[in-house]
Amino acid sequence: MGDIQKRLPDGSWEEPVNPARYRQFVEVDGIQVPVLSLKYEQRAYVTLGRSDKARLLEEWLRNHG
Repeated sequence: MGDIQKRLPDGSWEEPVNPARYRQFVEVDGIQVPVLSLKYEQRAYVTLGRSDKARLLEEWLRNHG
């Protein structure tokens, strides 16, 4: 995972995010795979204005988090 930046609604870019801060590992077929936490992803969708995706993750996290 490299530097992650999101374009903000005003067209500017946020500061790069250190992915190690939000990285978790999940096991898939016996292999540890790095992924970003769902909490981080939910906040990223809010920042990007993708409210439908953010709402889906928020509901999942409330029921399973």
